[in-house]
Order: sequence, then structure tokens, then C-alpha cells
Amino acid sequence: MAKNFIAPIPERWSGPVIKLLEKGDAQSIEWTFQTLQDRTLLGLYTEDMAYQHCLKTLKTTGLIGECIVDMRTNIDNYRCEAWAFLCPHPLGSDTPVYAKIGLHEDHLSIDFFSLHIDQSGKLIKKIKAYLP
Repeated sequence: MAKNFIAPIPERWSGPVIKLLEKGDAQSIEWTFQTLQDRTLLGLYTEDMAYQHCLKTLKTTGLIGECIVDMRTNIDNYRCEAWAFLCPHPLGSDTPVYAKIGLHEDHLSIDFFSLHIDQSGKLIKKIKAYLP
């Protein structure tokens, strides 16, 4: 079975995700219940605020993230290509925000799986180990 891996986030994934976040169409963007709650704790009081915050990071050249292999939606167990990445904290904390978004290419929609502070620090450690 394939394992999660650290790599530059590919444009073939980030391009469609950026377009969907820019449109902000509620029909194309699903949120987990926990992610909706966590978003407000970060000071991102509206979905649009969260979209804009993630967009700033996703537009960063050479963004490194973790591909989450075999990620599936909670509701219907539908498989998607998911990437986790770190964003600056919107309230200025030194602890970054962990975001995980899944892209469904066959019907161009995304799932917000995670948007919370990276308390464990696991992703930042993996990214630092990946970098030369």
C-alpha cells in the first residue's frame, strides 16, 4: 500500500483548487463539521475569510505539502486527492495552521478536511526533513 509523502504541491492539483476557492461556490466546497468549528477559533469567521487565507498560501511558488494517500470523504467514502500544507496563523501566532483539502477531479469539487493549528508539529518536521 502506498504511503503519504512530502513533495512540492503539483499545479495540476493546486490550479483547480485555487479556482474553486476563488469562486467560493458552496455547491463545490464541502466542509467537515469539525473544520467549520476550528475555522472560527482561528479568527476566520466566514468561509470566504478561510478561502482567502488558504489562497494566499496555495499561490506560493514551490509550496511543499504532504500528499495524503487514499483520503476518503466521511459521508460517502469517496476517494479524492488530498494535500496537507501549512499556512501562517491568521492571528499572528508562531504556530502555523494545518490545512488539508481533497480534490475530486471527476466532478470538480473540494473537501475541507482540516483547518486548525498544527499542535503536533509533525508536518513542519516532515517538511524540514524533506528540504535540503
